[in-house]
Formats: sequence, C-alpha cells, structure tokens
Amino acid sequence: QGDQGKLRDPHDHNRDYTDEPLYPTVRGMQALIRDLATRGLVMSVDFHCPWIRNGNNETVFFVEPCEPYATEMHAFGALLKKADTGGVIYTGEFDQKHGHGWNAGTNPTFGKFARENGGEALRTQFTLEYSYSVTEGEPATPDNSRVFGRGFARALGQYLGG
Repeated sequence: QGDQGKLRDPHDHNRDYTDEPLYPTVRGMQALIRDLATRGLVMSVDFHCPWIRNGNNETVFFVEPCEPYATEMHAFGALLKKADTGGVIYTGEFDQKHGHGWNAGTNPTFGKFARENGGEALRTQFTLEYSYSVTEGEPATPDNSRVFGRGFARALGQYLGG
C-alpha cells in the first residue's frame, strides 16, 4: 500500500525488528524468516532506498554485515560488478563498511534479525541500497531498474551455483 517507513514516528519500519513489532508487515517478515530458516535459507537481501540525495545516496551500495556474512557479501558483489546491469551499476566504491559511521550493526533492523534468526544454512545477509531517484548520474526509471534487477538475478544465480 506504499506505506512509507523512513524516519516515521515512533520509528521507521527497519527499526521495528524487535520482540514486539508495531507494524504487521514486520511481524509477517519475522514469521517468514523463521519459516525459511527451518527450510535451509541460504541468503537474505534487504533491498532499501538510501537517504534522499547527495553522495553515496545516489549510488548502488551494500551495507556490509558482520563476519562471516561480509566475506560472502563481497563474493556476491564481485559477481554483481561483472554483471550487465545497464546504466545503473554497482562498483563497491560506496559500500558502507560494518562498524563505520551509521552502520554500527546494533539497531534492530531486518538484516540483524535475519542474521540472528536465519538458521544454520544462512551463508550471507546484506542490505542493498538502490536509489529511487538518481544513481551514478542516471535517473532511476522502471526500465533501467528492471535491467539492474536482471543483472542482479544473473549474479545471484552464479553465486548460488546455478
């Protein structure tokens, strides 16, 4: 329903991954992760839109998780760098390193919840920030977002061995 969550009072959706979430969508995602964990979940990606504009907010970047998930994220990122993603590209240059700046890894986020509840088979979990407005100087459009998505899917197939 287009329920905007960024900086929402009393907290945005991505800060609702607590024992008592406010938002029904978050409760649903928690149940889904727990269910998938029982069936061998191997990867979890949180697709996010970064802040409004400027700097790395107008790029595609990963929010690096803690180890051992970060090493696997970088392995996937190497495949994504080589993928044909059209005018929207991932370079890795703007990745937000774990433990630096706002990426302290302590907030109750989807990523933290997935890492803590994703089960033994979980190889990696990370957030991909994808601007809904401008990326690397290119306007984000439905068409180039689909091209990026197809490149992401091909890299995902390679990463998972398919």
